[in-house]
Amino acid sequence: DLHVGLRHLKVDRKQAGSPDFEQSYNLPNLALVFKLDNVISTYVSASEGLEHGGVAPFGTKNENLMLDAGKSKQLEIGVKAAISRDFNYSAALFRTTKPFEYTNAANFYVSAGEAEHRGIELSAQGNLSKDWALGASATAINARQNNTGDATIEGKRVTNVPSFKSTIYTDY
Repeated sequence: DLHVGLRHLKVDRKQAGSPDFEQSYNLPNLALVFKLDNVISTYVSASEGLEHGGVAPFGTKNENLMLDAGKSKQLEIGVKAAISRDFNYSAALFRTTKPFEYTNAANFYVSAGEAEHRGIELSAQGNLSKDWALGASATAINARQNNTGDATIEGKRVTNVPSFKSTIYTDY
């Protein structure tokens, strides 16, 4: 199965101390799903998203300046299985890139280069009863700063991105 989509977004932002920002974006997404049998499907997908530009923090030379929005891009390949009507699992490898924002050596808050997140996600969901569902997921992430033009941060880990995260949830 081929899934194709296109989202159109219009961003209109205003902030004191910053020029107004108005821009339209077309964000495509594409997925190809191969159903191997009645239980297992594999897929590959590519999509674009929108990242709002940050605001230069207090103490920078461009304090309160709003940075432009930018596109993020994601590639993913995975497998999903419906073991039974009550139990599903999935595994996926992903790569996401988005604009990288930071305070440079000249004390300006800038968008330069990209934050690249590569990882793997495993998840499982099941029904414990007719009205009670339980799920869990685990994600390992390697997040790096690339193409920044700044040798002091190039290739280093992106701050505030965990290398591992997990979730357990229930719905009743």
